[in-house]
Amino acid sequence: MSKHPQNLAGMIADARLVYVNPGINEQNFPFARPVAEVAQMRIFTHEDLGAQDPMTTAEIKVAADRQGWRPATLAELLVYAKDAWNGEDPVVALASAWLEPHAPPGYCSAPYLFKSEGRRLGLVCATSNTQQLKPHRFLFVRN
Repeated sequence: MSKHPQNLAGMIADARLVYVNPGINEQNFPFARPVAEVAQMRIFTHEDLGAQDPMTTAEIKVAADRQGWRPATLAELLVYAKDAWNGEDPVVALASAWLEPHAPPGYCSAPYLFKSEGRRLGLVCATSNTQQLKPHRFLFVRN
């Protein structure tokens, strides 16, 4: 039996966040099970994946998959936030993406943790804008 809440609202509450982007809800990010434990997770940077230059999200996913890792979901990002996040580094969950209404074609957002006057959960553009993603870390789960 999982030790985590059985819904997104409960997991957000457990993560002790001071802000959650209003786009992060069960309608836009349906809650998915099973949820991996922190011991099965790893943070990757562009450099960890062998890149000298920033990578696109597609390149990040392929490079991590070659090493036996899959992108984390929003629920797994919340487990990480509760149990292991340092409260500082921006961390993205690439397995969860939201195609925002009225957004330009090809534009999607992924949930990420960041610090700005406290622990926050926001949305970052998860398209091919590599410079925007350069400072971020990416949460992956062992396959």
